[in-house]
Amino acid sequence: MKNRTKRVSRFFSHFEEKIFEYIRSRRRDGLICGRIHTPGVLGSKPDSLTSINTGDRVENCTALVEHPDGRLELESFFGTDPVRVWRGS
Repeated sequence: MKNRTKRVSRFFSHFEEKIFEYIRSRRRDGLICGRIHTPGVLGSKPDSLTSINTGDRVENCTALVEHPDGRLELESFFGTDPVRVWRGS
């Protein structure tokens, strides 16, 4: 079980690295997608890239909201605080 957990952890870590490589290769600031794990916002240092995982509407009840000023918030139907705020350029 411990080995399987480590393999899964490595898979997601590698997956996240690949996402940032993809963003860089396209010369973009970030990427928004729904993935198979918990919703969240990841940042890449030092280039300040952002990956936003919207999660899913069923299990996590999260949604990405864009405000008129360009701010993006990942919000939860359950009324918890937004996961993180990201201001696009």
